[in-house]
Amino acid sequence: MKKRLILILGIGCSTLLLPSFSAQAALPNQTAISILQQLEGMLSDVESEAIRQHPDAKTRLRNVTISLQGVIEDNILSANKQVVMNPQAILRVIEEELAKGGDKKIIAKRLVHDQLAGYFYAK
Repeated sequence: MKKRLILILGIGCSTLLLPSFSAQAALPNQTAISILQQLEGMLSDVESEAIRQHPDAKTRLRNVTISLQGVIEDNILSANKQVVMNPQAILRVIEEELAKGGDKKIIAKRLVHDQLAGYFYAK
C-alpha cells in the first residue's frame, strides 16, 4: 500500500497541482553493498521506514529482515562480492504482505523468496 501526498497550492484564482511523491522516496532505489555493515544499515533503514509508515505494525516489522540478511550474507558477502540492491523494492514487498495481513514469519519468508528470485537487485 503506497501512501501518496498531493500538495495543492492556491495561487490567485487558479490552483497549482504539484506531482505526488511516494513515501518510498525516503529510501534510495540503489544501494551498493559489499560489507556486512552496509547491508545492516540498508536493512535497518528499510525497517525504520516501514515502521514509520505503519506504526501499528511495529511488532510485526521489527527485525523482519533478519532472514533476508542471512541469505545475502551467505550467498553474496561470504564470496566477497559486491551487489547493488533496491531498498524500495524490499519496502514494497513488506507493504504488500502487510496489506494482506501477513505476520512477521510470512513477511520474512516472502523477502527470502524474492531475494533468491533476484527481485531486490537494482536494475
